[in-house]
Amino acid sequence: MTDNKRIQFVIDIAAPVPVVFGTMLDPQAYRDWTTAFAEGSYYTGSWQQGQPIRFMAPTGDGMVSEIAEHRIDEFTSIRHLGTIVDGVEDTTSESVRAWAPAYENYTFTATAHGTRLVVDQDVTEAFEPYVAQAWPKALQRLKVLCETAPAARSFIHSRLIDATPAQVFDAFSHPERLARWWGPDGFSSTFERFDLRAGGAWQFVMHGPDGARYLNTNVFTRVEPPDRVEIEHLSEDHHFILEITFSGQGNQTLVGWRQTFDSVAHRQLIAPWVEPANEQNLDRLQREVARFKPT
Repeated sequence: MTDNKRIQFVIDIAAPVPVVFGTMLDPQAYRDWTTAFAEGSYYTGSWQQGQPIRFMAPTGDGMVSEIAEHRIDEFTSIRHLGTIVDGVEDTTSESVRAWAPAYENYTFTATAHGTRLVVDQDVTEAFEPYVAQAWPKALQRLKVLCETAPAARSFIHSRLIDATPAQVFDAFSHPERLARWWGPDGFSSTFERFDLRAGGAWQFVMHGPDGARYLNTNVFTRVEPPDRVEIEHLSEDHHFILEITFSGQGNQTLVGWRQTFDSVAHRQLIAPWVEPANEQNLDRLQREVARFKPT
């Protein structure tokens, strides 16, 4: 029986669960958000369930631990087993057995505005004031990292298409083919300029099913046939970077689609129509490739 007390910290973060989960456990980001506990903190080991992990300070002091449970994007439980002092591990002394094992749990829950992160930690009475002061600062720093991370501002999609990268890229590189599939269902496009090279302009009018016209002005910032295209959409209130990748998977191609906006708030505002629109765009691409694939 240990003398531990469990205390809890809660924070809401305006970023999707995978972004928060990944940022919290990323080795570089960990060094950043844990500075509230000790400048230069880091870990060695693995976050996989059952694996040993060491949480260290630059002085050589730290904690001997293992991962008790690990469910990606849901829950991670750390079982602390002992201390490291001057590089020497201690898991058996009477002072350690008084509190070990102690658990530190992270729970990630999706909300309407992002993620709710709950931290539950077992502490001794002597350690409680330090933890109670450090965790809120650490979580605020983690919040900043997550809400400014590119992934928090992005829509990320993928589609496996039954064709080679060159065949799929061909559906993008020829403007007459691109115009047939570009945009969500019910939309069509009239291209005015299409200069497929780094620095080249791409300007077109998108026609909505209700007859509305939407002028689109873009610049190709990266073109690497048949592997990658990066496009900057020029707009004061709807600026984004779109990266499309074409990765060979045997006789198929995995199309990656990452659309990154300037803020998390704008991404959340437009998510209800942009997410399905992107999927429809990939549906149309898949149909276009199938039309011209050699039999």
